Amino acid sequence: MHPLTIRDIREWLIINQAEYKKLKAEKFPPLDNEMYWLYGDLYRIIEFYSLTHNTHIAIQEFNAIQNFDFKHLVLWTKKHEVLGAKKLILFEIDYFDWIEEVDKDLLKIKDGIYMEATPFKETLLFCRIFQILYWNFDITNMELTNEEIKNLQNDLMTLLNNK
Repeated sequence: MHPLTIRDIREWLIINQAEYKKLKAEKFPPLDNEMYWLYGDLYRIIEFYSLTHNTHIAIQEFNAIQNFDFKHLVLWTKKHEVLGAKKLILFEIDYFDWIEEVDKDLLKIKDGIYMEATPFKETLLFCRIFQILYWNFDITNMELTNEEIKNLQNDLMTLLNNK
């Protein structure tokens, strides 16, 4: 297995752009054309790659929060709500394979097609942190007890120790 790089994906998209546009212009999508569907998957990867700068900044801001201070975690989560709950929600759905254990250095694009995870290292970390804060504990909408805050902080610590 040879994992793809961002460069490989961009080159493939450029090479296959004319064929994809021709297929897309058809009245009905070509359900049996694997290239047509792969083009969409790879194009979305490049769209998500354009957000890596945003996740880099968010991770820097997260790292500046002292001792997982709850009030600052709430502010951080609210500030990055659009990024985590809207722009990257499909990244999690499409490219996090929660069932299959894939090499931690690879990102599964679809069955049999993998890419290097390195360009998305901070995006993956952002999504996991956001998962805990926003989806698991819903800290922007709920008042948490001291025990729930402690559990949240423990979950974050476990995540960061295992990254």
